[in-house]
Amino acid sequence: MKKNTLGNPENGQALVVIVFVILGMVVLAALAIDGGNALVQRRTVQNGADNCALAGIRSIVIDEDLTETELLAEINLIAETNGIPDSDGIPGNSINANVEAHYTDPEGNYLSACDQVGACSSIPSDTKGIECSTKKSVPTYFAPIIGWNSTEASASGIAVNHAPDNPNYHFPVETAFWSWGYIDLNGQDPHINGVFANGVGCPGPECETAEDFPINNSGQDPFIDPVVCTSLDCFECTGQNCQTALDNSEVVPPKATMPFTIDFATYAPGGEKDADYWPAGKYTYVDNGTNNVHLVPCEDGVYVVTGNAHLKVNECGKSTYKNITIIALGWIRLDADAWLEPFDASLDGLVLASWSESTPENPNLFDSTTFAIDFNQNPELKGLLYAPNGNVGDTGQDLHLDGAVVAESITVTGQNIIVTFNPTYLPPPPPPITIELIR
Repeated sequence: MKKNTLGNPENGQALVVIVFVILGMVVLAALAIDGGNALVQRRTVQNGADNCALAGIRSIVIDEDLTETELLAEINLIAETNGIPDSDGIPGNSINANVEAHYTDPEGNYLSACDQVGACSSIPSDTKGIECSTKKSVPTYFAPIIGWNSTEASASGIAVNHAPDNPNYHFPVETAFWSWGYIDLNGQDPHINGVFANGVGCPGPECETAEDFPINNSGQDPFIDPVVCTSLDCFECTGQNCQTALDNSEVVPPKATMPFTIDFATYAPGGEKDADYWPAGKYTYVDNGTNNVHLVPCEDGVYVVTGNAHLKVNECGKSTYKNITIIALGWIRLDADAWLEPFDASLDGLVLASWSESTPENPNLFDSTTFAIDFNQNPELKGLLYAPNGNVGDTGQDLHLDGAVVAESITVTGQNIIVTFNPTYLPPPPPPITIELIR
């Protein structure tokens, strides 16, 4: 009998099994090592997405003048700092193909008009959030053996701002006068606890010497501390003894909006602060269209006027302050000896507020007056004077104000003006910025 010399066929079968086992181990190693690395990189891109979303919405909230290019640069810088590769070789600029950002509403939905950051002409005013998407290519180590040379890790994050509208509250510290345009002081002995002018000078011929300067003093013996404006040469003093007006001065960036916004509709019937807001019997609504009304507000309370209000407070007597707040769509004019303070300073710091335009040529004017709010002699006032569209002017003498004036422009031609800044009467600033990741 001959012996079988071909060998055991089971040996070849074992070799095949061993090959498959080795291949399986390579696959498992690829999954373990390369898959683990992919998960690590996934966390990196998620951190990049979350942080650039937070940085994007924060930049929008704190910088009212931010451009899209600046916003993209900030988003890309933060993403790159957190491990997202730069794509054009210039880190921190507005170009990175590995980062994409979108504007969102408070729920994280894309804005309908324009949503992609960089594709809009400017940052949409209704932006409440930023979605940031990031990606990076992840090389593999064992996986190329099975044709898996690289993979891509990607992630997105959305951060939203829950702060209320009008986050741009930026009332300069210790400035009793805040002007959107110009401040013209040409009386004698103005003592003012700080002035701030945001504009580039007086726009009309009525300003005379103030035409080229946001803040001008042509009177005598001014004491203005501090002077705050938006350029080094924003203040001119042509009167006598001007040095005290220049002892403390500060230059700040221009502001894009008023320091805060107050609406007439808030006080009109149906508004948040109509009759239901105030104690019973302390709210008076005068619907005089666009006409003048002679108002004798002898009773404490809030008076809301649709037209012009000529106040005859002197007919009520001068012995004590009247707790009165006057709100008017038209101009407000005070006769002599008006002693006023807000009806309830704990609820509202306004004492006088007018939304009148102060340019006589403007067809929206209710009457041909230079001032939105005008004083005669001896007014004693406490509180906030607010005229966002017009001029607050004092043409008499002996104005004493404890509070602040916020107006389109301010003109003082009277004598012996004493204005002391009192932040008690300003609206409270909005709550701190509340930004959070929602997904």
